[in-house]
Amino acid sequence: MKILIIDNEQHSREAIKLLVNWCSYGIKEIFEASDSLAAEKITIEKRPHLIISDIERHNENGLLFLLWVSYNYPETLIIITTGHVGLNVIKHIKNVFGVIVKPVDQETIVKMIVKAVNVVKK
Repeated sequence: MKILIIDNEQHSREAIKLLVNWCSYGIKEIFEASDSLAAEKITIEKRPHLIISDIERHNENGLLFLLWVSYNYPETLIIITTGHVGLNVIKHIKNVFGVIVKPVDQETIVKMIVKAVNVVKK
């Protein structure tokens, strides 16, 4: 299984990587991107099963990338990380599996990863 973590802040990407014992959930490959352009390239080349993405990034709207994923890769599950609660706009992204409000804590992300992995395996 493959995942892509997208956040413009490297420390946020590192924190997510460290919070989960990925191998124990069958996740063998973890890719990272700091912006939508890099994320799009990785998505096309590597076809991740799961994308964990911040939507508030410097000089770009992460939602546009996620809409692109939703349209082009509807089988890819998306977990959104955000500092804001109550995002009505995400209802337009069909494959959003869940939303995690920052700061991301271990218990929340592990529960969401376990559920997402089970959906992908079905």
